[in-house]
Amino acid sequence: MPLERVAGYLIPMAEKASVPVCVHYDHGLTYDKCIEAMDLGFTSIMYDCSTLGFEENLEKVGKMAEICHSRDVTIEGELGHVGDNEGAGKLEKPEDFYTDPDQAVRFVDNTKVDSLAVAVGNAHGDYKFPPRLDFERIKTIADLTGIPLVLHGGSGLSDDDFREAVKRGICKINIFTDIDKAGKAGLEKGINAGAATLTGLMEYEIGAMKEVVRKKIELFR
Repeated sequence: MPLERVAGYLIPMAEKASVPVCVHYDHGLTYDKCIEAMDLGFTSIMYDCSTLGFEENLEKVGKMAEICHSRDVTIEGELGHVGDNEGAGKLEKPEDFYTDPDQAVRFVDNTKVDSLAVAVGNAHGDYKFPPRLDFERIKTIADLTGIPLVLHGGSGLSDDDFREAVKRGICKINIFTDIDKAGKAGLEKGINAGAATLTGLMEYEIGAMKEVVRKKIELFR
């Protein structure tokens, strides 16, 4: 879906919300798309240059951070690389792409990003086996950089993993798959309950997704 269409319904909803809401453009892969998101009114962007070399990542994100801050927009960078659990983005040895704490210090100092996505054993999508997060690495990076850290690939982690990750310095957690799967379960519940139309199924889908989000918010304190 074009960014313009997304912005057209998301931003007015955020403005009417009873709590502070940021509209975040996640995994922006190009300069032009990040600029477009800001032009449309997004209040936060992630400029994801994590597949590039360290120096190029630093240079590109640093220049974008200057633009973002001049427009009162927050920016998230990624250092190391968070791969996928399957498909083209799957990494054979994810530990080779973990975030290096010393590089993180230099990256944050030079780019002036507001938050940093880290690779610490997490991955996007559905975990086939329980992940093992490097909690000590999280704490070290958080202590050295002093900025909020972001955990991508939050779906499938245990409650204890989340509690410990937050305790060590994770301040923003990205979750999609768990919410997506809850929506599917809600649809199945609606079908079994006799809902006969797509609109009739929506309350089951949205209700199930809301419940997962509510539980995560409580868990993250």
